[in-house]
Amino acid sequence: MADTRPEQLPSHVAEIVLEVHSIAKSTELWTGWNPVHTPLVFHTPQVAYVIGHPAPPGGYYPLGSVGGLQVYSGPPLPEMAANTAAQVNGHWCALIMTPDAGAAVKDCARLVLHECFHVYQNTALKHLPRPNIQLMSRYPENDPENNALCVIENRLLARALEGDDSVLTHFLVVRRSRHQRLQSLSMDDLCIYEELSEYNEGTPTYVEVKAGRPLQDIKDGLLRSNIGGNGAGYRRFYYTGAAIALLLDRTSRTWQSRLAEGGKTLGQLIQEGVERFCLSSDTPGIDRVLLEYGYQEVLDAERSREEERQEKINSIMEDLKSGPGILVEIEIPHGSTILFDPTNILVVRAGVRIHTRICGLKTDNGAEVFVERVCVEDQESHRFLVRLPGLPEVREDEVFTVSGPGLKIRAPAGSVKETGPGSYRIGLMGGPTGNPAPRHLE
Repeated sequence: MADTRPEQLPSHVAEIVLEVHSIAKSTELWTGWNPVHTPLVFHTPQVAYVIGHPAPPGGYYPLGSVGGLQVYSGPPLPEMAANTAAQVNGHWCALIMTPDAGAAVKDCARLVLHECFHVYQNTALKHLPRPNIQLMSRYPENDPENNALCVIENRLLARALEGDDSVLTHFLVVRRSRHQRLQSLSMDDLCIYEELSEYNEGTPTYVEVKAGRPLQDIKDGLLRSNIGGNGAGYRRFYYTGAAIALLLDRTSRTWQSRLAEGGKTLGQLIQEGVERFCLSSDTPGIDRVLLEYGYQEVLDAERSREEERQEKINSIMEDLKSGPGILVEIEIPHGSTILFDPTNILVVRAGVRIHTRICGLKTDNGAEVFVERVCVEDQESHRFLVRLPGLPEVREDEVFTVSGPGLKIRAPAGSVKETGPGSYRIGLMGGPTGNPAPRHLE
């Protein structure tokens, strides 16, 4: 059989790595951090390229060097999924889905830097708290009042990025009032979740801006967030966190070191900055701020959008219940890592959400589920629900596999049981069911 192993690192990947090095050399992205020393993994379903790794996985072979870093290649490992940070053979690495040859090099380099900063968070800043992503399924993205208040916050942050620091006082007034409302609804943990998510995703996005990502991208992201619940439970915090970090550059030279010391969130640091520099001597009441920024009009629009959203959810759930094809229920084993894209989720209620395009799971014992269809994740019943056009193919050879249009399952063992006319349950080897640990696909 002919050897199909790559002979060299693809030229466009090498160009991206060199651009990362060029940015890191010319720009201070974060005090005391040099991304050049971060191991990189570019991966596809067929092959992975490991760059600058001190102990490459077994079976990987050398493939020259780029930017003074040794390159190795081999088959992708299970942990090599999505754009994220993960440990590969005991070392934290930035994982990047290998882009097409025609992708914009500078944009790709900024994505690499985003994932490199996640590695930094997991190593040098590992003492800082991270958000409990499981709370995302409880976030009230279908609450018109919360969304309307967030829309006002987002607009104020966008204005501040344009240079109007005086509106930061108004931003803090609105956020404080909104958090008090969440607390009155017994959602105190979601206030913490928000601020930790702003650190978790906002600071890597801030690094992208320092590396040349247009500031307009952040302002546009702010202005579209929470409209009809868009990005309310997670994606919004990429933009609010980055905006607050950029504004902290104006109010505190030492905010990065103070953040690294622990005990302060980005929101608390910007509040201290506003108070220290007296950016506004007038601290208005919430009613005055909401009146000034047209809150009632925003709230009316969000209530209308929520009605439309509920109609969409009801239609999807009805199609799932009684549409054509085969209804498949897939067990979510205890301790599963849920794979999801924050941009394609509709929250039905706490613990139940619809993945409109893609989702999946992984378990420690090697079970994997990948769904590319509309799918309901029901944490209450520990299951995925998906409707397929026909029966999938099931094989029980050395491993248990299920394959069909938009569904792939691979596990050490499993079972298929008919639960009714045109409906089936797939069980996976992985222990008792329980709450899964989420992992998003960036």
